[in-house]
Amino acid sequence: MTSANSLYTWDQTIESVTVSIAVPSGTRGRDIAVDMSGSRLRAGLRGEPPMVDGELYGRIKTADSLWQLEGGVVEITMEKVDLQFWQTLMAVNPDVSASESGLDPRALFEAAYVAETKQSWAKALDFYQASADAGFAPAQLKLATMFEHGKETTGFDIEQDYAKAIELYTKAGEQGSPHAQLHLGQAYEDGKLGLPKNLAKAVEWLEKVQDETSLASASFHLGLCYESGDANLPADPVRAVTYWKLAAERGFARAFFNLGVMSMNGSGTVRDLVAARTYFAEANRRNAELRVPENELQLAEKAMAEQQSAARMSSAKPAKPTVAGQTKPAADVASWLPVALAGAALAGVLYLKYTASR
Repeated sequence: MTSANSLYTWDQTIESVTVSIAVPSGTRGRDIAVDMSGSRLRAGLRGEPPMVDGELYGRIKTADSLWQLEGGVVEITMEKVDLQFWQTLMAVNPDVSASESGLDPRALFEAAYVAETKQSWAKALDFYQASADAGFAPAQLKLATMFEHGKETTGFDIEQDYAKAIELYTKAGEQGSPHAQLHLGQAYEDGKLGLPKNLAKAVEWLEKVQDETSLASASFHLGLCYESGDANLPADPVRAVTYWKLAAERGFARAFFNLGVMSMNGSGTVRDLVAARTYFAEANRRNAELRVPENELQLAEKAMAEQQSAARMSSAKPAKPTVAGQTKPAADVASWLPVALAGAALAGVLYLKYTASR
């Protein structure tokens, strides 16, 4: 239960709740203030506003609860009185608004989620908005998706507003939300959500998230940007292959397909039809809709064989002798024409549109 900018995180078992608070380097135990009572928790640095403060969702056994400081993190473990899972860390009064609740941004977000599961749309929106206004990145991301899709898709009484969606995606992305960064990258890549198409801006956002192993699509879309290029980003098929290999390592099926195309075309990598077959087969194994382009492969293999045969015939033909002082004649047309024709045929059959695999 982490976030891009929460002051604390928490987790639980059926028996206990653990709250973790990151504190500045050099903080000592005497600098920490933790107060636990039967159903309330207040904790933070002495002399400063608390990092967590409020009525807990359930009662705790104060005598059996403890805290420790280790590695720059204050870890508070509280034993539950009632053995049940908590929906939120902090209790939420169903009769008060978000502004009256006194909850911190994370608790507001969790309260909103609980209200949403109960289809209390107005209450959920009130708490999501309050959490987002307080700068909580997950709430900003949630609201951004609402404004992107509108009430017909989300269930919330909120009108579609691309400008507002981009504003919130940007706020969340600037705080390190990987999903917001991915959304912005794809929006700039395709010119969506009212943004102009700009691959340089797309790359700027996508590169922030491409190290997230769970979001292999970021590396995939970086490959698409560098393969196609535009006025803001020079095409670079070698980098495209590099990013697609990274996405493939993370199991992204369409990356395998595009690597097959690049290997078949010899774009960004050496032409290797054996490797192309391997990539296509793996793409199909992971996603049956990505079919092996058998006809194109067979034509490519035939053209490649003809090109290699023509090259061998050319190299085997003896060179014409020249007399002293005579300029060496241009190569006999008959010696290079078969190679040129075979090469042209190969280029003709190897063009396969990979952008359809977005």
